[in-house]
Amino acid sequence: MSTRLLRRDVTGLLFASAAVGSTLASQRTLARDGPVPGAWGRTPAEARLGIVPRDLRYPVGHVLRYGAVGDWNGASGTDNTAAFRSALDVCHETGHTMYVPAGRYRISAPLQKRQSFTCPNIRGDGYSRTRIAYPDLGGAPALYIQGGSGRLCGAVIEGIGFDGARHTCGIEVDGQDGLTIRDCAFGENAVGLRLHNATAGAFTEYVVAEGCHFDGACARALEFRVSGGRNSFNGSGLRHCTIVVDERHDCPVYIGKGALPYNAPLSMQVWTYGRRKTLVRNDAARPVLVHGTITLEAFGHFESRAHVPTLAQGAPVYLVGGLMSTGPINLGSAVLGSRAALLGPESGRANGQALIRRFPWSVRVPLSERESRTVYLGGDSGQLVYVELSAPGYDYRLLLATAHNGRGGRGFVRTLETLNDFDDAGYGAPSFAMDAGGMLIIANPAFRRAAVTAFIDVVPFGLSRTAYLESAVEHVLS
Repeated sequence: MSTRLLRRDVTGLLFASAAVGSTLASQRTLARDGPVPGAWGRTPAEARLGIVPRDLRYPVGHVLRYGAVGDWNGASGTDNTAAFRSALDVCHETGHTMYVPAGRYRISAPLQKRQSFTCPNIRGDGYSRTRIAYPDLGGAPALYIQGGSGRLCGAVIEGIGFDGARHTCGIEVDGQDGLTIRDCAFGENAVGLRLHNATAGAFTEYVVAEGCHFDGACARALEFRVSGGRNSFNGSGLRHCTIVVDERHDCPVYIGKGALPYNAPLSMQVWTYGRRKTLVRNDAARPVLVHGTITLEAFGHFESRAHVPTLAQGAPVYLVGGLMSTGPINLGSAVLGSRAALLGPESGRANGQALIRRFPWSVRVPLSERESRTVYLGGDSGQLVYVELSAPGYDYRLLLATAHNGRGGRGFVRTLETLNDFDDAGYGAPSFAMDAGGMLIIANPAFRRAAVTAFIDVVPFGLSRTAYLESAVEHVLS
């Protein structure tokens, strides 16, 4: 890290002299492991900002240049807020990298990057060696990155650990696009990474936490929030992250009201401890579309299926990718697709889009009307559909064959087998149909007064007539 930083500052000083080359090589080593005596004076940018370096032996952007001391022992230590703010302001002004060497650094107030399209790189020596502690910050973020929205900054925050308290946030990003948080760790915090469209007109897109670790003391790994900005979090999420969910916490990924993550990465290895854990909570009141691989190891004793973890709760979460678990898991409101997906009729949008699924998928739908439009079955030639209708005193399980005719008329639904018809509640048997848009309708007048839930599994098979003709599988022999 520091070698790269030093090379940027001394490139213009390189000469052919072997002696000079040897001197610069030794300075690189000292910059990494300690100070370089008398190497850097005060820069014009520091003078413009009114910043006076405390130790000129360190290069521009190095926090020790501005007086930082990494001596936090968990109870006491130097307040490094002013030093870190000076380093961040100078790096934002000049484009230098803010470098935080190994040590534990306490800050007492948020570090805020000023609003702009650009953002400096912020690098440590690895999250086990470089730690920033902020136990007294309250609900404010330790690092607040405010962008301009609409231009990718290409910046990286990497190799730093963030240790807060029960109400704190590690990093909050408001409208900065194209930012990568890489190989960071988040200890005790209410939220590790918060993507927050707070500024008027702000949208936070292509902000990705990559290779980060959120330990059990971090109540929530990732949060999407909208207050004063727009709803878009296009391309923002997690990639190859590890998350521990301990007995005290739930929902490591939270999608708040009004937020819209879409085309968003969501790859994570999750370990849960305790019962009834949910991995993703979608309170946005509309579907979101994510892609990636989620792997789960759940630790605990589960007496019933209700106790095992649930992939998603709330509005639908469409996951294009893979799910692997060492034990049972409830899909909840998650819908899995293995190849491609477009938000379509199930999102309530009448824009001609369809949700494309090529392998078996499942969904849970509450039924509260006389007739409920449940899942989209258009596009493919046919499907085998397993339907389980569940309510107190009511358990109907059926196997259906369905097909959408593709010409604007109603499709076809046939009941192949009624597997179970337990009906102490007296609701009666359901009926099934398909509307012109390809939505499966489940009807029963009694469902208007009942809390009936439909669990639906769909297995597509065959080709549509158009796809059949285009596939050239039919050969005419003369």
